[in-house]
Amino acid sequence: MIRCMARWSFRSGAMVTCMLLAACGTPQSGPREASIGGAVVQSLRGLIGPKPVKVSAAALRSQITPALLSQLSGSVLLSEINGAGAVMAQDGRNGAMITYIDSGRIGVSLVDGIVVGTRGLGNDLMTSDVGDLRARMRSGGTATRINRRMTGENGIVVTSFECELSQQGNQVTEACYGPSAKFENTYLLDRAGQVAASRQWLGPETGYGTFERIR
Repeated sequence: MIRCMARWSFRSGAMVTCMLLAACGTPQSGPREASIGGAVVQSLRGLIGPKPVKVSAAALRSQITPALLSQLSGSVLLSEINGAGAVMAQDGRNGAMITYIDSGRIGVSLVDGIVVGTRGLGNDLMTSDVGDLRARMRSGGTATRINRRMTGENGIVVTSFECELSQQGNQVTEACYGPSAKFENTYLLDRAGQVAASRQWLGPETGYGTFERIR
């Protein structure tokens, strides 16, 4: 286990500072800083109101109109995490990684449709190494992914998973096994072979989230 106090830049996916617990002072506010995604959050709140509690993604779908999309720049996701649906707008891009945020300041970063980080959920997925997975997404086979997860004590747990990828039609299944957990992610591909929708494991406390690319 690697234990550190950290302040992260969600847009870049990089750790700005990381110090040993013994040398640390007060924890930083991290993903809930007002500066992170402020303009996007205010735009979403103005268009659809503050994030509702436990409203499913299906219930929110009717709010995703051409008029709403015209007011948002970049990509847009419809997500559901812990039973709560949300419209997520693009807040930044760093190479292949796109960061999204909703009106409640919950954030998620994806690379080629694969979740590589979350913010604002508690016990967040800080980063995930998925290069091996990306290389085998369409060919299948065995891949290794490494997840770095924040704990309730502001430590970071690094876990390696061995994953088997298989494809049936336009659905790719990723079955992963690690020392303390196992999970199965599913990805639906569009005609261009890009991930259009998915159900992905975000961690032992959060469980699964679903993500659908609207634009």
